Amino acid sequence: LAASAAAEHINRTNISQGIAATVWPARLEIISQFPFVLLDGAHNLQACRALVASLARLSENAPFVFLTGMMRDKDYKEMLNLVLNAKEYNCAGVVFTDVPNDRTATAETLLDAAESVLDPEVKAMLPMSAISDYNEALVQALRLAESTGALLCVFGSLYLAGAIRKRMRELQE
Repeated sequence: LAASAAAEHINRTNISQGIAATVWPARLEIISQFPFVLLDGAHNLQACRALVASLARLSENAPFVFLTGMMRDKDYKEMLNLVLNAKEYNCAGVVFTDVPNDRTATAETLLDAAESVLDPEVKAMLPMSAISDYNEALVQALRLAESTGALLCVFGSLYLAGAIRKRMRELQE
């Protein structure tokens, strides 16, 4: 009954304002403007499809550097295929890292998977590296983004997203 009574006072404006004020951590979350770092916990195929669509709208012709780590029990090969071969934006480089979790696919495993799915022309031009320690990988990804004028996008695991968010806060203090 209380919900029914409250519903009489809710209109489209209230709903729009509520949606606009909603924050979804690690879903297209901008955790830094300078340098620009976008955090997305995309950790399955559906989330990677949504990430590609969102990056296409956000890019405004700016390239992306990706920092990614994934779990070994996910379809990481297809996830990498979707994100790295997308035609909707330009990829300026990729840094693969281990997720701080026992289920991680190693950075080297992810690099090998990416090399197996990338278009040959893209692979020949794309800087890629595998760095096990995610703190070191973040530093490398930030350097690569700065040197290429790219935006940094971290994706692939909610565990990685949380660790990178924490590390970025530490770096900005």
